[in-house]
Amino acid sequence: MNNKRVLLTGVTGFLGSHTAIQLLNKGYKVVGTLRSKDRIDSIREVIGKQTSNINNLNFVEADLNNSDIWLELTGI
Repeated sequence: MNNKRVLLTGVTGFLGSHTAIQLLNKGYKVVGTLRSKDRIDSIREVIGKQTSNINNLNFVEADLNNSDIWLELTGI
């Protein structure tokens, strides 16, 4: 099992959701950014249909106009 964590921006988009599925299936822990927490349930459902590792997916709401959010998310 892989213990690496990946920050994936745009997880609600087509490429983002497919990338999340691939990473989850390879054992990564994925933190996906989205603009609104209102989309969490719907994107979790979509991704969950394609992977059994949905419990390794977490979300954070990112204000794209706030540059400090990236420092907070990456732990730098």
